[in-house]
Amino acid sequence: MKDSSAVELNHLRQTGLLRILAAAALLCGCAFAVFPQAVPSQGADESKDGTHYLRDVVVEKGKTVERLVCVLCSVFVRGEVKGDVVTVWGNIEIEGKLQGDAVAVGGKIVIRGEVAAEGDLVAVGGRVERKGSSVIKADVNEVPFIYFPGQRSLVFPGTFIFLVANVLFSMLYLAAGRSRVEALAETVRKRAVMVFLVGALGMSALICSFVWASDLGRFEDDVMLVVSVVILLLVLPGVAGVSLAAGRRLRRGAGAAMAMLIGSIALTLLALLPLAGVALFLIVWTYALGATLVGRFGFARAKLAHELSVSHS
Repeated sequence: MKDSSAVELNHLRQTGLLRILAAAALLCGCAFAVFPQAVPSQGADESKDGTHYLRDVVVEKGKTVERLVCVLCSVFVRGEVKGDVVTVWGNIEIEGKLQGDAVAVGGKIVIRGEVAAEGDLVAVGGRVERKGSSVIKADVNEVPFIYFPGQRSLVFPGTFIFLVANVLFSMLYLAAGRSRVEALAETVRKRAVMVFLVGALGMSALICSFVWASDLGRFEDDVMLVVSVVILLLVLPGVAGVSLAAGRRLRRGAGAAMAMLIGSIALTLLALLPLAGVALFLIVWTYALGATLVGRFGFARAKLAHELSVSHS
């Protein structure tokens, strides 16, 4: 009786921690989406050369800047930009004059009115839209087959490919190694706090590896490729485990395949939320990395479960 009460109390604690972490993740995502609106304006008087974060930048008529980089924000060019304009998770809207290139990563480029755009226009994860009689002297390149979690606008077929790829991978991984995925899902459910902490430390180490690799000169590309492959090998098994655990939380009593389908779709839809999807995607990957490391790719628990089933038989 005592053991049963202890197990029940432990289960309640774990459930409470999971709910707290889920609520914290949701609040972080919502705050991440709303926060840019609370940042002091970087509009006409502050659209200086350099890198800007979180707040949209407006180059008003009569203003001239050399170059602009905007991270998690958009750039509106109504005056003149002599150099390049680059946005990451943001759009570029040109109504004035752009002499350099415009590159939108995770966004779109909009050309309005009588615009003189002389540089190359590149939209990765978006499209180049022309509204009005625009004069474009440079090449226009669109890469709509890529979708970045949390980007401000959905793009076809990139969004569809992103959704299908996530669901298909999780289902294939479940089919290839169900016992390991089950073990990783149990690791996420029973050791949520430890999984998150280990995942955060591991993610920090991987980010440091990227920073270190970016300073290697001629070996940079090769090392970055190796680091990227290592990240995928460490994170993707955990993503399957997190998807299965999420699916079982959303629909209790569902089979493994149905739970995996529900969980992977739910997590992918969260990643589609504008801006907030970036934070939620990173949280999921942090849990996934932690699940892989704490659960040792699911091999330890899977082996134990197999040995127990053999002994009982």
